[in-house]
Amino acid sequence: MINENLDKVDAEFGATTGHGHTGVAGDGPKITASGLAGGAGTDSVIGNRTADPATTTAYGLVGTLTQWLSWIAKYFKTITGTANPFDTPAITLADTKIHVNDSTRHITSAERATWNGKLTATSYTASDVLAKLLTVDGTGSGLDAGLVNGMPVDSVSNAPNTIMARNGDGYAALSGLIINRPVPEIMFIESDNSNKTWYQLMDGGVLSFREDNYSTERMQINAGGIQLKGSVTTVGSNVVRSKRAGYKDVLQHMPAANQFILAFSNSVDGVGDDWNWNNAFTFDDIGGFTSDHLTAQKLTLNGGPESLKLKPGTEDHAYMGFYARSANAAQRSGYFGYGGAGSNTMDVSNEIPGGNLQLVTKAGQVVANSSIVVTKGETNAYALKLTSASAGWGSGMYFENTAVGGNTYGVYSGSDGMLHMGLTNQDHILLNPNRSVSFMGPQQRKFSGSQLDSKVYRDLAYMSSTDPALTGTIKITMPRTWTFTMLTMKIKGYNYSGTTGAWELLLGGYTYGDGQMWVNTSATLTGAAPFTTVRFAHDGTHCCILLGGLTTTWGYAKIVVDNFIAHQSYVDDWETGWSVAAITTEAGITVSSAPVINAGTNSDKLDGFHASTSNTANTAAVRDVDGDLHGRRFVAYATTGVAPFVVASTTEVPNLNPQLHGGKTLAEVVQGSLVFAVTTGTAAALAASINPAPAVLSAGLRLSIKTHVATTGPVTLNLNGLGAKSIKKPNGNNPPLALGGVYTLVYDGSAFILQGEGGEYGTAGAAQVLAGYTVGTESGIVPGAVPNRSAENSHMPALQYTTWVGDRVFLAPPAGYYDGSSWVTAPATDIRPENIRLGKSVLGISGTLIEGSRTTSGNSAARTISSTANWLYVDGIPGTSRVITFCSDSNPATVFGYYNSVLGVELIRGYSGALVTSSAFAATPGSFSVIVDNTIMPLGNYRWWVSE
Repeated sequence: MINENLDKVDAEFGATTGHGHTGVAGDGPKITASGLAGGAGTDSVIGNRTADPATTTAYGLVGTLTQWLSWIAKYFKTITGTANPFDTPAITLADTKIHVNDSTRHITSAERATWNGKLTATSYTASDVLAKLLTVDGTGSGLDAGLVNGMPVDSVSNAPNTIMARNGDGYAALSGLIINRPVPEIMFIESDNSNKTWYQLMDGGVLSFREDNYSTERMQINAGGIQLKGSVTTVGSNVVRSKRAGYKDVLQHMPAANQFILAFSNSVDGVGDDWNWNNAFTFDDIGGFTSDHLTAQKLTLNGGPESLKLKPGTEDHAYMGFYARSANAAQRSGYFGYGGAGSNTMDVSNEIPGGNLQLVTKAGQVVANSSIVVTKGETNAYALKLTSASAGWGSGMYFENTAVGGNTYGVYSGSDGMLHMGLTNQDHILLNPNRSVSFMGPQQRKFSGSQLDSKVYRDLAYMSSTDPALTGTIKITMPRTWTFTMLTMKIKGYNYSGTTGAWELLLGGYTYGDGQMWVNTSATLTGAAPFTTVRFAHDGTHCCILLGGLTTTWGYAKIVVDNFIAHQSYVDDWETGWSVAAITTEAGITVSSAPVINAGTNSDKLDGFHASTSNTANTAAVRDVDGDLHGRRFVAYATTGVAPFVVASTTEVPNLNPQLHGGKTLAEVVQGSLVFAVTTGTAAALAASINPAPAVLSAGLRLSIKTHVATTGPVTLNLNGLGAKSIKKPNGNNPPLALGGVYTLVYDGSAFILQGEGGEYGTAGAAQVLAGYTVGTESGIVPGAVPNRSAENSHMPALQYTTWVGDRVFLAPPAGYYDGSSWVTAPATDIRPENIRLGKSVLGISGTLIEGSRTTSGNSAARTISSTANWLYVDGIPGTSRVITFCSDSNPATVFGYYNSVLGVELIRGYSGALVTSSAFAATPGSFSVIVDNTIMPLGNYRWWVSE
């Protein structure tokens, strides 16, 4: 009922200023603390506050909430000593309390006085310390300063369980000495001089006597006996000397392990160090002695010439035997000497099956001064085999005959798999694995005379291409530059294609040094070559030959510089430095001669003339590939009345009789090139000339011109000086001629008429043509100027607009083109349904406005705001609500409320029947809220209606 009469109540009062609890006349009383429900001041109601820990306001007991929060934050920061009030402090209050209560870290005043009464370090002397120690020294005291590790020191008697000390004379008494050390030295005795003798107990019970700081062993005692060692400079040191009156003394000396030297004195009954060491016997790695042999691993003879002599015994032979296999020590492995009785042959024999006989030098040679005979007894074995780990002339076999100038020839197997033969370091013959033989340069033959020298070189350079369509010039680079040398060269090749094949080229020329040019060159070509030109050139460093040109195509090209002969002078040093390669640029190459191929031969001449398919002077004409015969002209000596030519053709024959066209070809006449000219003169007065020149200007004369200047107005043309005539369009207008434009003109008897200009133009101009397009006009091509508005903006703003009340709305669009897919717009932000009366429609928008105050409604849920109160909050409503009505969805007749700010009425009937008449409603622009006890307004959904 209340909702149905809201409009009447609002209309009755007619107030529009709203209602509030300001306490002034017309408003409700101010809301005090007693009017707020418990818990109404929530965080969201109070809002956030920002504390300032750096506040400079003096501390006090009165201040705002923000000021109090700033004071507290500043106190925290001061107490903790941190940069921010809530940073972790260096020490907590609990830790501080523990430290303060720790009695071990803090002493009392009495304790401090006691400590201060103690002696300082500088006041306490060594005597004070000793006196204190003596008070506790003695047996059982734990100190006992007279003992060392529990034992007394004794320097007189040899008492057991005592520590030895020297007596007054520096001697020590002991009954025995046991030394246990991980190193072999156990004791040394030092004499009065600087020498020292060590006694050394070695592994295995060996006692060694050394001197000179361990460096020299003099004697060794082991299980085998006593060994004397030492220097051999003095007889009697580590030696055994045997003497017999009337004989030379014998010296047995062992200077090193497993080495034995047997020497004799220089004289009978020798005295002192009088030994003949040069004729001594030295045995190394001694194995032992038997009844008739001395077994030793090594024997050194220092006697010089004939240090060792082997003489025959009962038979006339002497040799040395070798037993090299320990597994069969009784089996001889080989021998050296005269093995057979009465033999004249000295044998070097390796008797081990399959064993080799090797003669090795160190950077030296094995020399035989007589014939070497190699006899091969085994089947499928080499009679002579040379093996080398390297490749080159230094690894093969040499032949030298000193009687013919000392030339050395060699044979070696190269790393390329071929056998090389020739002068040392120069290949002459190559044996290939494929069983082929190559004869190489550098020098094959040399012809000499008093005035003439010639040298022949073979196989100097080679090129092999795998490209089926290699394009470029073949450049043959020679090893020398201008040398005053007459040259003869033969080049062979093969080209793989359908029209070419094998070919051979013979070249000749003279490298003229003074003029730095090729002279007297020639080229003779046989076979089917892919090139037709040969050029003699120089690349700035070397002379070279060019075959073909940059567009010549080669198929799997194979080219060999087969033979080269140098004549006259500078005939040496042509053997190396050649190369053959395809080049794609001839930059830096200077051609000095390009002879006509086969010019000097008669094989292709007919009565002394070369055959040619082209129009070349002094050649015999030959049909070309099309069957045509070429010539500059033909002179016929026919009888009068007889045709010089018979043409068997049913079609027109071009160029049959050029004289019929004034010396001009039919093509020149038909194609119009004779009547084409480029203009001269000025833009208003053009001039041109054609050839042949017309005698007069006659109607129908046709010509083409290319303008050298642009024209914009009336223009004339003076052709071959026959007078200036106007150039007009067919309609009589003046044509604009463009710079560089080509135009066809026909003289009509009075003016030159521009051809191709017969059409008419419409009336459209730039203002009628869309931008981006052009239109032809009398003035030429003109670009359009109409803007494309649809392309600019699909919602083009209107320049202006107006409305005829009760009739229509007018929009003025910007000038331009619209394609029908865009709109012209004007702002109308207030055209909304709520602004249009209900039942009316404006531009397709139906109104929802009911006359009077704005009213809206909805459904919202109540929420808990505190333990005793609930809260109904609604926002997003138009204006400020002056009249509010709500009721419970589930019990609309039991729980409802009404608020009217105009009348000052506020009423809520609760679920329990209680009635609230003030301070529950709050209305603000765009929202309202109801806060009331939860026994009056329980949780749930509530329908509401509001109006301004």
